[in-house]
Amino acid sequence: PLSYLHMTTIHKNLHPYWATLDNENNLSTLFQLGDGLKVVSGKDDIRTTLRLLYEHQYLSVPVLENRELLGMVDCLDIACYFSHVKQVQTVLDTLAKDVINFSKKDPFEPLYCVSPFSTVVDILSSGIHRCPIVDEHGNYVGIISQTDVLNFLAESCDLQKCANELCKKTVAELGMISDVYATKENATVLECLEIIQKYKVSAIPLVSDDGEVVGTFSVSDVKKINQQEDLAKPVSIFLNTPLA
Repeated sequence: PLSYLHMTTIHKNLHPYWATLDNENNLSTLFQLGDGLKVVSGKDDIRTTLRLLYEHQYLSVPVLENRELLGMVDCLDIACYFSHVKQVQTVLDTLAKDVINFSKKDPFEPLYCVSPFSTVVDILSSGIHRCPIVDEHGNYVGIISQTDVLNFLAESCDLQKCANELCKKTVAELGMISDVYATKENATVLECLEIIQKYKVSAIPLVSDDGEVVGTFSVSDVKKINQQEDLAKPVSIFLNTPLA
């Protein structure tokens, strides 16, 4: 199995392209900012946060308190917290601000609207998945993620010239094959969360007794956890159960 396209691969192989973008653009000109932004407050609990993530199909959300941007809470933070605490109601009652970067995977790295594109790539290629963006007054105006950058590059006409040699290489030559941590399809939800917390991965394949991959449990699936019994359910059953 293959990991997602590594930002480190993009960063290394397309580095000459960043200078071209930096000469004429910054974040505010390259990406749409400020439309329909959703946040949680310092007083909101994880129950409220999960509801927002589920309703808008987000993977992360900024946490603001008295207009101050405290950081980001994402599904991986919440998944790791579920694994650590193991008590659903306790987790749901916890304030979102108390689990900011609980996974230790996405440290708080805000960017400014005037930040050059190369700065974004530098940060995201270090392993951080998404960054909040603030204006010159420190006000939160948006988020930029690895997916945003990859989509932008895929739609850029000039990329074809810079990526000609890159596109000829195999995924193995690009160093995009990584270790995969899988579990049986009859493993419990809690067991899946423990694997995610231990290895700090965003998803794990589910395999049958014959070793065939039959599904995936992702950190985004924590949005459906709302009662203690969910942690003890076989993950295959949990994934096919609609949110109550």
